[in-house]
This record gives sequence, structure tokens and C-alpha cells, in this order.
Amino acid sequence: MDETTPTSIRVDYSFSTTRANLLSPFLAIIPMVLLSGLYVAVWGVDPVQVALFQVYGGSIEAQIGFLVATVLALILASGAHELIHGAVWVLSTGKPFASAVELSIDWKALMPYTFCKELVTVSAYRVGIAMPGIILGILPSLAAVVIGNFWILTFGLIMVLGAGGDMMILCKLYGVDAAKLAQDHPSRVGCFVIENETPP
Repeated sequence: MDETTPTSIRVDYSFSTTRANLLSPFLAIIPMVLLSGLYVAVWGVDPVQVALFQVYGGSIEAQIGFLVATVLALILASGAHELIHGAVWVLSTGKPFASAVELSIDWKALMPYTFCKELVTVSAYRVGIAMPGIILGILPSLAAVVIGNFWILTFGLIMVLGAGGDMMILCKLYGVDAAKLAQDHPSRVGCFVIENETPP
């Protein structure tokens, strides 16, 4: 299951990083609008105004501190996003983290990424792709709607936006047999599907 055979037929379900960066925000905007609309429907706009005033109505030092904290939080969240991808795929392969996945940074885009080095089923690949957006984006946003916290909502929406490329992959894989094997693409966003092999 680690390697394809010479007769394997690989179908490319990937796209370039540039295309992902350009198109993914348009896909992510749909859940972002729905979650924002749900928050406003429950709490109105007053919590938003209060939260923004607390930051932008304060001193310059407070605004700078908020900006620095925001940047650090987003850096950590980006790393967590990739770790979640990797953790799900490791569980799928049953192999040690270091041998199953590779964590690195795309220095051109200044973004971390996770590469799954093992073959996994399309089903497992989909789950690994979807989980960061669910755990870091959808769930915090829904929690924000329950408790009325605008900043948690903002975090969740940014994480949903960051999962836009993942949504593109899921759309690309729509209708593909879940039992087929997927091989993560080493340089593009998405994967190959091994059409003539299935797991034993």
C-alpha cells in the first residue's frame, strides 16, 4: 500500500497554488456569510460594535498589542491547521508521524504545508482535508454564536477562509469512489487517485 505498481493509473485531482489562492476565497465566502448571518440573527450588531470600539477606541499601544497578538495567533493557528491534516492521515496509515507525513514551509507563499507520504483511501484523505476547517473554523464560529463572542467568531471565520483551498479539494474529489487510493500531490494542491487499485 505504500507504493503504486508500474501499471497503476493515476488521475490528477490537483491544481496550482496560485489557482487555489485566487479562487478559494470565493468558495469560503459562502460558509463565512452563513455563519456571520447566524451570529447577527442571534445577537444583532451591538456586540460587534462594542468589540471594535474596545480595540480601535483604545490607545495606540493597545492597538499595536492587539495587532501583534492577532498575528501570533494566526501563525499558531496555521501551524495547528497543518498538524490536524497530518494527525488524521497518521491515524489512517497507522504509521509513525515522521514516516507518514512531512511538515514544511512553502517559502514562496510563506505558508506551512503538510504532505502525506503514504497512500490513503480517498475517504481518509477527504477526512484529513476537511478536519482543520471543521475544528478551527466551523466549531469555534458556532461556539461564538452560542456564547455571543465576536472575537471567537472572527477567529473562526478567518480559519474558514484559510480552509478555502481544502474546500476546493473536496469539491474536486466529489463523486470519486471513497474506496480508491489517494496519493497526496508533492507540489500542487490536491492529490492523485489510483484508479485501478483499491486497499486489500
